[in-house]
Amino acid sequence: NRLSGAPLRTIATSVSESERPRMQVLDMRHTKLVDEETDGKSLAMCACVPSLVKLSIVGSDLGNGGLACFASNIATQCDHLTELNLAACSLSTGCGSHLANIVRHFPRLERLGVRLNSLRNDDADLLLTALHTHRHLQHLFLQDNELDNCITGTVVNMLRARREHLDHSTPDARDQPLSCFTIYLTGNDVNMDLLQDVARSGVCGIDVIFLGSRYVTGDSVKEVSIESLVQRFGGKLNEVVPDNMMTALAERIATDTSLEYISLRDNKITSNGARILPQSGLAFNSTLQYVDLSFNKIKLPGAVALLQAVASTQSRVRALVLYENPVFQDVGQHGGDDDDDDGDLQLMMSLLPQCVNLQVLLLGKTGMTDATGTAVLLAIKHLPQIRWISVSNNQLGDRAASALSDVLKTNSSLKRINMADNDVTDDGVKCLLACAEVMSVEGVWLGGNPCSADLLQPPLHYSAFMYSNAMVKEYIGL
Repeated sequence: NRLSGAPLRTIATSVSESERPRMQVLDMRHTKLVDEETDGKSLAMCACVPSLVKLSIVGSDLGNGGLACFASNIATQCDHLTELNLAACSLSTGCGSHLANIVRHFPRLERLGVRLNSLRNDDADLLLTALHTHRHLQHLFLQDNELDNCITGTVVNMLRARREHLDHSTPDARDQPLSCFTIYLTGNDVNMDLLQDVARSGVCGIDVIFLGSRYVTGDSVKEVSIESLVQRFGGKLNEVVPDNMMTALAERIATDTSLEYISLRDNKITSNGARILPQSGLAFNSTLQYVDLSFNKIKLPGAVALLQAVASTQSRVRALVLYENPVFQDVGQHGGDDDDDDGDLQLMMSLLPQCVNLQVLLLGKTGMTDATGTAVLLAIKHLPQIRWISVSNNQLGDRAASALSDVLKTNSSLKRINMADNDVTDDGVKCLLACAEVMSVEGVWLGGNPCSADLLQPPLHYSAFMYSNAMVKEYIGL
């Protein structure tokens, strides 16, 4: 629409002069605000409505002039607005001071969006400096601007200032730490050097820096996610092999006594990287409970190294996710003739029963054959706390189904078994049905197997079982 000038002023006047304003969200995306002075004042009137929580003017062509009028016409601090989206508003060099004023006017702001503009480093410097004492901002969207690694110093100074502000706060304020803080930098000329500089600075107080489609975390959270370390240069997405970062990450894991969950899913981590992780950190962290390494390139030697760490007496890992890694791929291809593969497989089978704290083990799409799947299932037979195992999307057949029925006869802790998308026939189903009376499981999922759906009855289900990180966390009590 074209709500510029008088129409917008009419709306703003109506809303702001209401005796009992109830409007909480004002979404004015793509309204083409072209009368900078009038529209800036009208937006300020809307933003000051005490009931308003979210204001979006994405794609409005507000420009620096309109932003300046908006910022200068907010007379007092407005502690009600929590979200302001200024994406694609034709903001350019020189808008930083106006953005800084806006941040100061809205002390309860939690999300500020300025993506798809033309901010330069100087603008980001002014904005980040204004955040030194801002306690509530959680998400700063700076994607698709014109920033580069020169903003590193500003980022470090902001983190240090936020930490110092917390340290010098009153005791009551100190009990309420600064909100977790995420900077989104996708689509800028910013790469991993920024993260390394931030890490070397030794400051904390930041949780996540988005460099690409996924994210990298900092120091002060209980979750570390380095999901698909990517950099974007000129619109091209280049994935980074993170094996060479594993040593630094492992050292951090070893010393971080608050870490409970680490996600390294969807990277290119190989067995070499998987070996480094437990050598330095995984085995020595007594608080880490959930490790997600799904969608990587970890083969059997790397999986063995991880299990050695999980089996250690110091480990408290209760969930290990290796979904879609080629763990058993070579074993299946060579039919078990390769001596190294055979040795690693035997070692893995001896380690699994020692992982006494393990409750969740997800090995879907790892290249299991019927033989390797049978071995894995029998190896967890006496695990005292195992509750959920997934061996879906493999090549398990009736032999593995028979092994599972043997496990279920003796292991009463096992509750969820995902065996979907394998090669189990009616014969395998009959083996499972034969022990149905003694099963104490929530379910055995067999969808996508060449067996008759009519033959299945609860707790056997002819469907797939989809998992999520949230589900795993809830299951192990995180």
